[in-house]
Amino acid sequence: MQLSFYYWLVDPWTGRQLGLLISFSYGFNILCKEFFDYPRPFELNPSVASPEAIATIENSSFPSGHAQSSATFWLYVALRHQRLWL
Repeated sequence: MQLSFYYWLVDPWTGRQLGLLISFSYGFNILCKEFFDYPRPFELNPSVASPEAIATIENSSFPSGHAQSSATFWLYVALRHQRLWL
């Protein structure tokens, strides 16, 4: 959602670059998940999650895709604009 707002409201060219960067970051995240293969908490202790939550999970827990994509987005924006306040 951040990417679409950035594309439409700030700069389409930079938005496209950012979209490509996030796509590559996602692919890198998948490779890292396969390399580290760190289990999710409920795999170590099944009592910490409901059966419904367990049924929806497909991959490892580390590194977090949400944290990585957010960090990729905001780091790129910070490096691109190089201002204290956006």
